[in-house]
Amino acid sequence: MTWLKLTLILLVFSIAAGCILGGSILTQTDPTIATTIPGTSLITFPTTQPSTQVTTEPVTEPPTEIPTEAPTETPTEPPTEPEPPVTTAPTEPLPPEPWASQDVTIGKEIPGITAKKAFVFDCGSQEYLYMKSEYNAKIYPASITKLMNVYTALQILELDTVITVDKGMMNLVPGDTSKAALYEGDRLTVHNVILATLVASGSDAAHILGVSAGRVLANDPNLPAQDAENVFVEEMNRMAAQMGLINTHFVNCDGYTDYYHYTCMADLVVIAKHCLATPIIRDTVRCANVTLTYANGKTRQLVTTNYLLRSTSSFYRSEACGLKTGTTNAAGACLLSAFWVDDRYILIGVFQCPTYNSRYQNATKLFDLFKSYVPEAPEPSDPTEPTTEPTAEPSTEPIPTTT
Repeated sequence: MTWLKLTLILLVFSIAAGCILGGSILTQTDPTIATTIPGTSLITFPTTQPSTQVTTEPVTEPPTEIPTEAPTETPTEPPTEPEPPVTTAPTEPLPPEPWASQDVTIGKEIPGITAKKAFVFDCGSQEYLYMKSEYNAKIYPASITKLMNVYTALQILELDTVITVDKGMMNLVPGDTSKAALYEGDRLTVHNVILATLVASGSDAAHILGVSAGRVLANDPNLPAQDAENVFVEEMNRMAAQMGLINTHFVNCDGYTDYYHYTCMADLVVIAKHCLATPIIRDTVRCANVTLTYANGKTRQLVTTNYLLRSTSSFYRSEACGLKTGTTNAAGACLLSAFWVDDRYILIGVFQCPTYNSRYQNATKLFDLFKSYVPEAPEPSDPTEPTTEPTAEPSTEPIPTTT
């Protein structure tokens, strides 16, 4: 009996010790380090040591700020060639051309004429001797505009009137255009500003003329420069309409490119004839160089942009009498020229030429081809033939009736 009690006590003690020991081991939670117990098949139990490895799980907290739109990419390379500046960006669709283009070419094709548009006009016979492209096709006139600027200003301003250049005038001059180096505070007569406009092709001089004439037209010497120039450009368009130029429209007074600033070859012939009939313009555009004189007596020399007039140039022609050069990206290299041959002018225009020199090459080639042109004399009429149709006698026959 004593032996049985002792056995039961040992059994209970063993079971209790095993439960306590087993429970202590199974409470370990770290799965990264394990211990192998002999006699088992690789049963592993975690230890209580903390983990030393960095967690790879993503952070579950949301970002403090959520972007509303994707960032804009910055290009890694600049464009290989910059686009030409746009001076006017109409918000409405561009209107159709104001005229119907006619595919008219006068004369045979002349090899070597690289101008996209060109003409030869004989002021003696009043006829076109040559025409490349349509006579009424749209042309950007560039600085040839300055002829119309001066012609219009002469109807408003007196030649001896002194103009003081102000800041507003200078603010209208584009940075990428030809200038005659006139500055705020300069004082010159209208005549001298005209020299700077036509000989040096100064856009600064063109705006000085335009603003000054616009203020006179508006009868307001304090009118802001832009408003005054707008008044003057309206007058340029009115003068163009009075001259019968239906395919010409001006937006500015210096020829800076604008879609709505255009002309055509036929209209340029009319402008050229009006300018050649105006003594101050005719005498100015034929000068290779002139002396610019300020109101304070200071002087400096201006040289023409027209190489047909420069005696040191390979393009020089003694018969050349002007008129005006022009160049912009849209217009290309242009030239409206006049030559005096056999007591009459021959007008030659070349437009959209690929280079500065090619405009002179085109103009001189056309001049050499046509300078000896003699218009055909009309056939003499037979003096025995009546000059008018005889008047028909009224018929006395009865008029038939229909039934």
